[in-house]
Amino acid sequence: MAADTTMTTSAASAPFPNVDPAIFSSLQAKIDNDTAIRDELKSIVEALSKQGRVTQSILSRIHNTPTEDLAESVLAPCSESLKEQAATVKDLAQAASKYPFYKWNSIWQREIQNVVSNIQMCEWLKSGNLVTLEDVGHRLEVPVNLKDEDTFHVTIEDYLLALTYMIEELARLAPNAVTLTDYARPLQISKFIKDVHAGFQLLNLKNDTLRRRVDGLKYSVKKVEDVLMALWPAARGTYINKDLITMVVQAARSYHKDTKIILHNKTRLIVRLPELQQSTSSSFEPREFEAVSILYDSSWHAMDDTDDTDWSPVDGVLSSLY
Repeated sequence: MAADTTMTTSAASAPFPNVDPAIFSSLQAKIDNDTAIRDELKSIVEALSKQGRVTQSILSRIHNTPTEDLAESVLAPCSESLKEQAATVKDLAQAASKYPFYKWNSIWQREIQNVVSNIQMCEWLKSGNLVTLEDVGHRLEVPVNLKDEDTFHVTIEDYLLALTYMIEELARLAPNAVTLTDYARPLQISKFIKDVHAGFQLLNLKNDTLRRRVDGLKYSVKKVEDVLMALWPAARGTYINKDLITMVVQAARSYHKDTKIILHNKTRLIVRLPELQQSTSSSFEPREFEAVSILYDSSWHAMDDTDDTDWSPVDGVLSSLY
């Protein structure tokens, strides 16, 4: 009995012989190493963020700068600022590629998206085109969409999220362009946004954040459509030839009444603008056709109740174009 008591007392006073303190020492070393890596990457990302704020400040001038002054006031300084960001991204790529990509990419993800969005916006302002993911990688001199290497790269998700930021900024630009009496810009924005939105509908998105962002683009589309409808009285006198309106309306009335096309339970007026242009001796600017097409498309959203026996809503919309 005394022996049992002695053994129990000895076991209770033993300094945890089944737990090796070296385990925790090893864990602390790993924590210290991760902290050093995080600090190294964050210092580069902070520099990139600072440069990004400069680029964003330059791009914000588009909202109060006439289109003809963009090249000197916005695009030139923006290009220089983007070069500085590209150099920092290269430094980040060199540092980050030493470590597992998906362990650390949350540190720089948002800043990379901002850089890509700035590149997309700058290119659109220059050419009206959407820069590709591969072109983004070429400009930043970093890989894109790597599948077989665990190193730094720009992901498809980064590119697409950046594009949603750009679309929201363009939706802001549309009404501001009107205040600068630039009626062509909202038409250009509307066509581009709708094309991008249509492209997104082709994608089967698995990323929840990206899917929510894409779902929200419909509000940007609607915002620009509202600008166009409010702009119509001014635009038709400035950019749209009345002879064009008359020709298109007459052809459209004949076309839709003869064929009575119903798509998705909505009345859709099919206006073949290129064919009409070829069939007439008059010459019209492409943006005039684009303006009519966009305004038609915007009008059909309110025509859900129209069927193939009642065309009065269609005629009412067409008549309002005069």
